[in-house]
Amino acid sequence: MRNPDSATLVAADLGAESGRLLRGRFSNGRIHFEEIHRFMNRWIRLGPTQQWDFPYLLSEVIAGLGRLDEPPDAFGVATWGVDYGLVGHDGALVSLPVCYRDGRSGPMITAIEEKIGREELFRSTGVQPSPVNTIYQLAAAAQDQRYLLEAADAVLLMPDLINHLLGGDRYWDWTNASTTGLLRPGLPEWNDEVFEQLRIPRRLVGEITPPGHRCGQLAEDVAAQCGWDKSCPLITVAGHDTASAIAAVPRDPDVENWAYLSSGTWSILGAELDHPVLSLETLNAGFTNEIGLEGTTRLLCNMIGLWIIQRCRGEWADSGEEFSYAELTNAARESSQVSLLNVEHPDLFNPPSMLEALSEQLTATGQPLPRTPGDWTRSILTSLAFRYRETLENLDRLLSRKTERLYIVGGGSKNDLLCQLTADATGVPVVAGPSEATAIGNLLVQAMALGLIDSLDMLRQVVLHSTELRTHEPGQMGGDADLNALYMRYRELTSDS
Repeated sequence: MRNPDSATLVAADLGAESGRLLRGRFSNGRIHFEEIHRFMNRWIRLGPTQQWDFPYLLSEVIAGLGRLDEPPDAFGVATWGVDYGLVGHDGALVSLPVCYRDGRSGPMITAIEEKIGREELFRSTGVQPSPVNTIYQLAAAAQDQRYLLEAADAVLLMPDLINHLLGGDRYWDWTNASTTGLLRPGLPEWNDEVFEQLRIPRRLVGEITPPGHRCGQLAEDVAAQCGWDKSCPLITVAGHDTASAIAAVPRDPDVENWAYLSSGTWSILGAELDHPVLSLETLNAGFTNEIGLEGTTRLLCNMIGLWIIQRCRGEWADSGEEFSYAELTNAARESSQVSLLNVEHPDLFNPPSMLEALSEQLTATGQPLPRTPGDWTRSILTSLAFRYRETLENLDRLLSRKTERLYIVGGGSKNDLLCQLTADATGVPVVAGPSEATAIGNLLVQAMALGLIDSLDMLRQVVLHSTELRTHEPGQMGGDADLNALYMRYRELTSDS
């Protein structure tokens, strides 16, 4: 019989680069966890589009569950945002989910702005225009592949889709739905006018569901594939991976003005508020409004992030030079060459060669090309840190405040060099960790659904007591005058490019 104050939980944390399953044991106000399965995620080109290899992805999730000798007390899924699958009347996929890096939705931004207006769309949805957003993907499908929408019975975002195909009910998680550009700002309501204006069938979506409830059971045949003789509950967590990660920010309740940076393939910097911010200044500064746990607003800016290094590392591997991320960081620490990059340049979104795209940018700005992978990594990390400073200054200006502490969570929190560069660049103390914030947030929302945690504040206290954190104070890597001069040069170069 299960201890009513403890539980065994499993989180699927699925990102654009890789996926992992973690088993967590919640007991005595702490969460202890271990990775039980890891795999690379991948997309494939089928005809004109880049699509996720979804059968492989789902099979890896089931394979991870199969590593357990018995079913857990609960299971939850969090994934990257914006992408979706179309489900037919029989519950089967109508087509493979398209990858957000596919180029089909880019032209739709101009078309939709001409129809609705950029400012009006932001005021009515709270979401910053971006070609990756679901609204542009579905608008492209409505224009070019309407037959697929007509054949579908529902459009399900990735965590909702995975849970459904594992045996759960159909649902639309509020945290992930808030990234689509199809909701009213700050409310669990679809914006019917936008659906109508863009000719996206409103029947494809249903009632918005907040995180933390049971959405069914793992199907018997899936349980049998795992070697179990019984099933387990499926829990709707904060299905957008950033929402789960921000739920697990180990914030000090005595620090009022804090900000977060979720650092991974994407860098996502923002503040947690109790309401959306819909001003024109917010739109022009590149910030968007998304929903977090307990209906909080995540006012944030999405940036390209460590995707740049991921792509460079892959190109070096293709040429016969294999480097771990730790090796690249150590080499960067020893490097003294810094060439400054516009890490937000659209040419870096999905170039055929990242190294060539970076080289072209440096040549255009009259800077020397890095000589070694360590030099490249130092230049990229320094430029990212300067971009974080620029974004944090914009955030503070919008909120009329000064950030006292920046929490870095996610895989990038393990990069001590990036964390220290960020502290030095921003002049703000950086608290780094946990690196598995998305999975921890996922696990602890499951604990909330089981009645073991009663609030977001309590959840964060569990994180504080369960994880090791590192604090990086500003001013550890050089003088302020030199750093500020380099930052001013960065601003000059990035405004020109």
